[in-house]
Amino acid sequence: YLKRVLFQYVKRQEKEGATIESDALASLVFRASLVKDTLPDADESCYLAFHLPRNLIHGSKNINHGDPLAGGAETNHSNPPHLLRIRVFPFHNDVALRLWEAGASLAEFFLENASMVAGKDVIELGAGVGLTGLVVAGCCKASTICLTDYTEPCRLNLEHNLKLNEAWLSYWGFPSERISQGYLEWEAFAEESYAESTTTGRTKQDACCTTMSAFRHADVLIAADVIYDITVIDSLVLVVKSFLEQDPRAKQTIFAITKRNMASFELFLNKIREHGINCSWLTKNCASLPKVFECTFTQDRFDVQVARFTSNLLCPHQQIVV
Repeated sequence: YLKRVLFQYVKRQEKEGATIESDALASLVFRASLVKDTLPDADESCYLAFHLPRNLIHGSKNINHGDPLAGGAETNHSNPPHLLRIRVFPFHNDVALRLWEAGASLAEFFLENASMVAGKDVIELGAGVGLTGLVVAGCCKASTICLTDYTEPCRLNLEHNLKLNEAWLSYWGFPSERISQGYLEWEAFAEESYAESTTTGRTKQDACCTTMSAFRHADVLIAADVIYDITVIDSLVLVVKSFLEQDPRAKQTIFAITKRNMASFELFLNKIREHGINCSWLTKNCASLPKVFECTFTQDRFDVQVARFTSNLLCPHQQIVV
């Protein structure tokens, strides 16, 4: 589809006698010319690899990162332990199988503000391919982290990516047993039927138990790009409220929000206020963050903001503007 749109644009420009003077556009046209005209294979996957040097991690003065070469990680030239590798499915209909700008931006935000999660128990909603959670674990030194999602393809891929990066976690001195993945479906949770939600079989029930234990014990709840479907906003807000109400003085929620659908965005903020939850913006936008994780898609990072949500039983936290 994008190839056709691009070629129609170029054809119109040529008809008007214009030439392509933009290097970025010329590069895009070249890439489009390589795209096959046949329908893509939804099961086709690829790997994204990222090298994260220590000097990328800020806000971590009191964090002991240890020796990244220690921990018993073996050198494997086919899968070097210093590379964070993420499997994605670019053509799959499940959007959780791709890397999106908000997830990349939230990971970059925590690299700049590692102390916000260091030494804390963390749970992530809508973890997708697992990039953000892995960065919070390995680079930012969370105490524990549970990555949650609900579709079977997503959770199978999430499990794969956690297994794939065990050597990377060891390289950063983070025990792989402190990172887990679990099942969390917001609507079932909000309906108070979570324990008996559409769980069939022991595996999903065990995943639910893992999630609820992590949910109760977590200090910080994080999520990226979860505000897009207007039909699940109420459920999402109730999950956030339930989390904060457990201990209003100790718990906080940090979201990276992409403002692609203003109706969903405004509804979410209204619902948050209705339920007595404070919102403070930690970034005006994420364009100023050092870009570490390049994405396949081109959502402008000016449209991504990071927010912190706390119970209104407390005074709002001082804002951090990056």
